[in-house]
Amino acid sequence: MPESSSILAVIPALNEAAALPGVLRRLREQGITRVRVVDNGSEDGTAEAARLGGAEVVAEPRRGYGMACWTALQDLPEDVDWILFCDADGSDDLERLPEFLDAAEHHDFILGDRRRLPESAATLALPQRWGNALATALIRLGWGQAYQDLGPMRLVRRAALERMAMEDRGFGWTIEMQIRAAENGLRIREIPVRARARQGGRSKISGTVRGVFMAGSVILGTWAKFFLRKPGVQAALRVGSAGALVAGAGLMAPFGDFARLGVHPLFWAGAGLMALGYALSWPLRGMTWLWLLGLALGLRAVLFFMFPGDDVWRYLWEGRVQNAGFNPYLFAPAAAELAHLRTPWWELVGHKEISAIYPPLTQALMRVAALGPDWGLLKLMVLAGDLAVVILLAKRFGTVAAARYAWCPLVLVVFAGGAHFDAWMLAALGAGWWAWDRGRWRMAALALGVACGIKYVAAPLLAWMLWRTFQGKGAKALLQAILLAAAPTLMAVCLLPPPWNPSDWLPKDFALYARSADLIPRLVGEAWEESLRMNQIYLLPAAVVAGWVVLRSGTLAQAGERWFLGLLVFSPLVHGWYFTWALPFAAATGHWGWRLAGISALVYFQLQQTAFEGQDWLLSGPQLALLWGPLLAGAAWQEMAKAKGANPKSQ
Repeated sequence: MPESSSILAVIPALNEAAALPGVLRRLREQGITRVRVVDNGSEDGTAEAARLGGAEVVAEPRRGYGMACWTALQDLPEDVDWILFCDADGSDDLERLPEFLDAAEHHDFILGDRRRLPESAATLALPQRWGNALATALIRLGWGQAYQDLGPMRLVRRAALERMAMEDRGFGWTIEMQIRAAENGLRIREIPVRARARQGGRSKISGTVRGVFMAGSVILGTWAKFFLRKPGVQAALRVGSAGALVAGAGLMAPFGDFARLGVHPLFWAGAGLMALGYALSWPLRGMTWLWLLGLALGLRAVLFFMFPGDDVWRYLWEGRVQNAGFNPYLFAPAAAELAHLRTPWWELVGHKEISAIYPPLTQALMRVAALGPDWGLLKLMVLAGDLAVVILLAKRFGTVAAARYAWCPLVLVVFAGGAHFDAWMLAALGAGWWAWDRGRWRMAALALGVACGIKYVAAPLLAWMLWRTFQGKGAKALLQAILLAAAPTLMAVCLLPPPWNPSDWLPKDFALYARSADLIPRLVGEAWEESLRMNQIYLLPAAVVAGWVVLRSGTLAQAGERWFLGLLVFSPLVHGWYFTWALPFAAATGHWGWRLAGISALVYFQLQQTAFEGQDWLLSGPQLALLWGPLLAGAAWQEMAKAKGANPKSQ
């Protein structure tokens, strides 16, 4: 039997000033004099009541049962060998403590079972009885441990608790502890106890419908988290994820020619399978480089032969025009001067009346891509940039983070299938990010300059890096960084057939009215029809977002996630592949909004069906909600989670 002096009682408390003194008195009657009460943001004098009762008080303003328990376990005295957890509401049967102490001689983890005694079980609220029955049944299913209750009164050996390495900071703490105890092979004993009525205050869980729902959700979520970590389950997830992704890619690959086929039902079936496979990969906790790259290469090989996106013909045409000695900024595809260069696929080039719209560095890469007999070389070049992102992420953040990008359905469809050159920008952004995090600011400036030279939308991230360079190293370093960032574009300009006119490199007139899957501009247009032909008005909010990102973002990853979200929300021209811009950053941070967008943005391809049917190039309201909803909901959840993680204050 452990000495009472080696036991520390931990009591999380939130507005329990009425019942807490009685709990402290009953503990003293059982010989427990070392008590640590965690005030979890009380407003009723709980902390003062605890002090008057002789307890040590620790403040933890971040709400959550698990957070309070975790805080209580910090800085434990060396002579504490056992931890007793009990509630502050007076409902625990503390008079059974002698039986707990007797059991401690041969056990590591002793719990109170409130369901064993009929008169006690009747005291529990119906949601408590159902919830405990379900939770214990699930633990038995997953780990074979036949618990009877999730009771709060529990005595655990300190060494055993430290081996558990508890993670949950909410109401999942109790079920996690019981799961961890089973996983660690602890000697477990349940002792029948009475469930007393609450002695004061108000229940945070069973007292409200919301509390019951939230507690049930947390318990199920915690069980699922640890069940999915089991080695056998992890193996099944790896195989299931790979199988669904490959099957989906194979089903989708023959149906990329939207102009001729529309969006075939099997395209959507393939997208659904790929989404399933991607979601199955999310709980994976580890994988080898061979598995990561093998599946990444395999999926890209399957989709390599998919008919490319309609922008590809513009890429190849502008490269062909340059290789023939013409400046694509001066001559539109329909120009008579270029008639002799027309190919069988010239008819597939979009906006033939408009000259080149892509930056000079992109034009230089298109010259190389046009050296091939068809789109094969272009796809290989795009995939080179795409796979460079995978490798950079894996080396910097590990294979699991890299898989969030490498196996993303949107990434696979728009790069391996559609051959959109945005992958080149992402590779340059990734290289700049990698260099910046290692203090190599010159290399970062050069890489981010390449990203801007490929797509102007990367400019605020370059501005963020330049501002941080100026703050940390001064004006001389800033000048060096600007010159390095400008060098790739200046070199690309020299490769353009003359004459050169920088004004030709800016977006063309059609950008003033073109629309697609826009969000805020679409909503504004519903109320103000004239705005539908005034895309330029959204330059102001985009500039405000850019300035805020540059000045207020702490890291390049944070800047990237914020900038691309703000840009897309306000942009009147949004294509599906634009949602890939933030995915490398989101793969590293685990951002749920962008992760979900890696699936939901596939809704964009429904526009190809509307075009095939001769309708307006616009998504319907429900389609727009399906595309944007997961991204915005995930982003909001992410911000709320960050807000809950504010720094604790000591008392």
